[in-house]
Parts: sequence; structure tokens; C-alpha cells
Amino acid sequence: MVLDNDTPFEKNLKRKFTIDDLYGSIKLLHAEIFTYYSRIQNQKLNEPEAKELERLIYASRNIMNALKNFKGIGHNMDEFDSSDNLYLNAQYKLFRKRLLELYHNVSHILNLDNKEEQCRSLLKAFRQIEKADNLFINNISKAVSDQNIPEIEIASLLLVNRLFTQSCRMQIYSMKDLILSQEQINDFDSAMEQKETMAAEKAMSPTISE
Repeated sequence: MVLDNDTPFEKNLKRKFTIDDLYGSIKLLHAEIFTYYSRIQNQKLNEPEAKELERLIYASRNIMNALKNFKGIGHNMDEFDSSDNLYLNAQYKLFRKRLLELYHNVSHILNLDNKEEQCRSLLKAFRQIEKADNLFINNISKAVSDQNIPEIEIASLLLVNRLFTQSCRMQIYSMKDLILSQEQINDFDSAMEQKETMAAEKAMSPTISE
């Protein structure tokens, strides 16, 4: 079990939802949110109301896309888990560990009362996602060099990691739009822009030989 409590869809139910049940319910909820958002566009809204609705639809879209990615790589995860290759088995366990870490971070952030602390924790969780992504790429490169992985599996692993990492990022983005104030959202976005600028400058800098 990943989360300590039942999901909102599972409360007061006598049975656990399957993955397909949950995905279908969330997909329907996203459609209802988008329908409401489309209808409300015809109303005269003040700027704060319009911005709040925009944040909600962005959050809903990010959650839906994250779930779609996770559902799409489910069969790959099963193949990694059941493979005769020990390296692929290890990657399955690593992906599972990364997901557990994300959801424990999410649970912790939701229990925080201070918006500034939530913002800092979201940025920290995002950095953790990026660090895990870079570590995975480095490990794959080493495994290829050491011939620990069949060539046919390399593309699958890289694709799964890309979709997995995107899904994790989108969950952080959705939380940002759902729980932070507009001021904190601006701080979060500014920090992300600064990070991207620094990464671009680092990539453009010439390598200095010792």
C-alpha cells in the first residue's frame, strides 16, 4: 500500500477499486471538471476567480496526463518485474521505490500548514525527481558499457523512465496549483525558471581542462 488512507474514490466502499476502475473514475471526473470550466467561461468573472479556475483546470490536466503515463507503462513494469534479467528486476524495484518516495513526500506536504513550507517542500520534491532521473540515465549508460542489459531493452527502459519522470513532475505541478497561494505559485515558478536558466548556462559553458 502506498498511501496511509483510502483514496477519495474508495471511501465508504466495500471493495477496493482496480487500476482500471480508478483510472475510469478519475477520467470521468476530469471530463466533468473540464465541462464545468468550459461553461463557466461564458460568465463574467473577476481576475482572481479566473486565475483560480485556470489553476484548477491545469491541475486536473496534469493529474490526468500523469495517470495516463503511468497506465501506459504498466505492462513494461510487469515485464521488468518478471524478466529473467536481474538488472531489469532491479530497475522495477527502483521505479517502485521512486514512486513510494514521491507519494510519501506528497502525503507530508499535504499535512503541512504553512504555505511557504509547502512551497519549499514541493521544490525539494521536484529536485529529488530530477536527481533520480539523472541517476537513472547514468546507471543505464554504465550498464550498457558493462553489457549488463540486452540492447533490445535499452529503448524500453529509457522510454519508461521518461514517461515515469514526466508523470512525477506533473504531480508536483498539479499540487502547486491546488494548494499554494498565487504568491507562492509565482515563487515556485520563478525558482523553476532560475533553475532552467542555470542549467542552460551550464550546458553552454566550455569545458575547462585541468
